[in-house]
Amino acid sequence: TEEVWQRLPLRASHISISQAEYPSFNEAQKDDLAEKRVGRVIAVVDAIRKQRGESGLTPKDEIDVAIAAGPEALAALQPFEDTIRRMAKVKTFVLGAAKKSSDLVIALTHGNEAIEIFIPRDQLIDVETDRKRTEKDLQGAEAELERAIARLGSDGFVGKAPPDVIQGARDRKEVLEKKVAALRGYLKELGPAKK
Repeated sequence: TEEVWQRLPLRASHISISQAEYPSFNEAQKDDLAEKRVGRVIAVVDAIRKQRGESGLTPKDEIDVAIAAGPEALAALQPFEDTIRRMAKVKTFVLGAAKKSSDLVIALTHGNEAIEIFIPRDQLIDVETDRKRTEKDLQGAEAELERAIARLGSDGFVGKAPPDVIQGARDRKEVLEKKVAALRGYLKELGPAKK
């Protein structure tokens, strides 16, 4: 860190970074829209990379990826297509695609948006490993959905929370219901577990 500091032209009169004031946050520079857009890209890249790692793919192996989401999410991801392609090592990238029966589905949520990522299963590994990962994801999504339903069923929450917070909780519940349905459907497509 000190070596980088020494190369910066803005270090002013401070000889060492240890003598410089800690930078303060400038609220005027905060950009919530940019954070949301980039956060969405990070969520997609992280999900693809996680699947690549779980599948045992090498860093040089390229895969095909298709994404289904709402129009707003797809429009926001489009300018970052090359970034996603490069960072997730994607060969073919399609936005707004429909799932094929042979595709692996990664269902994720970003804020209150449901995003589904499709990767051809034959580019990955073992169906049983995939089933276990999906079952784990489904358990987590079902638990989160149960908490959302309980929260909305609580008179204390509904009676005291501001309307926008209640609506946000309803939106989150709806997204989680879609995620749970997608994961259940995918498990059904995988067929019964091998014994």
